[in-house]
Amino acid sequence: MSRKSGAFLAIDIFADRFRSERKRKLIQNKRFRDLVNYVRKHSPYYAEKLAHLPEEFTLTALPVMTKSVIMENFDRIVTDPEITLEGCNKFMLNHENRKKKYLDKYIVATTSGSTGVPLVSVLDPQSMGIFVYTGSTRLIPSNALFMKMFLKGFRMANLVSDRGFYLGNGSLHQNIAKVKNPDKLMQVFDILNPVETIVEGLNEFDPSAMHCYPSFLELLTEEKRAGRLRINPMMILCGGEKLREDVRREAQEVFGVKVYGNYSCTEAGSIGYECVHQRLHINEDWLILEAVDEEFNPVPPGVRSSSILITNLGNYSMPFIRYEVSDQVIFHTDPCPCGKKSRTITVEGRNSDNIQLMKDDGSFITLTYMQLLSGLKTVEGMVRYQIVAHKGKDNLLEIRFISREGYDRQKVYEGICDRLTHNLEHLKAPMASYRLSDKEPGANPRTGKFSALYQVKEAGNE
Repeated sequence: MSRKSGAFLAIDIFADRFRSERKRKLIQNKRFRDLVNYVRKHSPYYAEKLAHLPEEFTLTALPVMTKSVIMENFDRIVTDPEITLEGCNKFMLNHENRKKKYLDKYIVATTSGSTGVPLVSVLDPQSMGIFVYTGSTRLIPSNALFMKMFLKGFRMANLVSDRGFYLGNGSLHQNIAKVKNPDKLMQVFDILNPVETIVEGLNEFDPSAMHCYPSFLELLTEEKRAGRLRINPMMILCGGEKLREDVRREAQEVFGVKVYGNYSCTEAGSIGYECVHQRLHINEDWLILEAVDEEFNPVPPGVRSSSILITNLGNYSMPFIRYEVSDQVIFHTDPCPCGKKSRTITVEGRNSDNIQLMKDDGSFITLTYMQLLSGLKTVEGMVRYQIVAHKGKDNLLEIRFISREGYDRQKVYEGICDRLTHNLEHLKAPMASYRLSDKEPGANPRTGKFSALYQVKEAGNE
């Protein structure tokens, strides 16, 4: 069985960078077969579902899993009978338990429920080790940058939502507990605190590296531009949301350093990290990633998927096998100039980022984030925006934004409307009506995550 821990796991993850594509594929296949054989014996759910699985099986022979199915069958899917959904929920009632381990062994984490179905997940020691060690060895894209940061004094500022049981803050608290004098090396900043408080804390800590959501990086970029934020990190890392190129470009210009993205989720841990060429490499040694269409058939490289299926090869206690995530990705086959052999992807967004507009005949057309909001950041005088689509015959788009000091708010609003109209005309889409909101763009008050575009069912109903 391919279960590792401690130094053996760290060495294995480090060694993967030197493996050939063929060797990585062999290891991946063995880990997949070991995982499936284990869950068939220890998970009541999989023992039933895979009872007739032949001795020689392929990935596509296994059923696709969803959040709904997992939450409905939680106690039967897990392989440790001591793990129960009721126990996890009771554990999460105490906020301080985010710094502790469930049953003194497991990390409990929840998703934000962006698809309407929150998920409770249990990560065993091996899967947590993989998450930590892949981050340690692949987070910093080059050895030269690592040495530069080491010589300056490595101080990482992690800006996350610290008011729930999420993979990001849970892993951070577990790591902090293992480090001597953690306040000198790593600090957690709760992004649900006032921006002024966070800026003051960052100025005092003076991090050499910073990790945050892309939407919060927008705010920090403006604080840096205004002179209130005085830090000069050597590297900025973003995760948890799609890193838009306009956000990356502005931050790199204002901070004077490269901004790198990483891709992870609660169910799979680390999916991939960007290299020095800012291309996103998949952690294929401990993960199988499938890009699929609406019918779960594979899509070819260069084609945007409808969703992805994830098989986490490291979590034996709560298996995620061919688990559907609503992210849309594009696989690339051309070699990366950095020399890494692992495949690269572009994350296009999520199905939940799409909206629908009604046509004259009552049918609907679906628009993606990139289609509707293309070029919106170029509107002069605008700092940040959020478009809320209200489903109905009026195709109402509620516009929330923050304008720069000295700019006429009404003119900025008109500029936004003009750009949206231009995009809709270019797409030959139904026209929309607009409403200037009295609300500012805002993140989910629970998770701290932000969506620049989302849809509600009826006008005035969120």
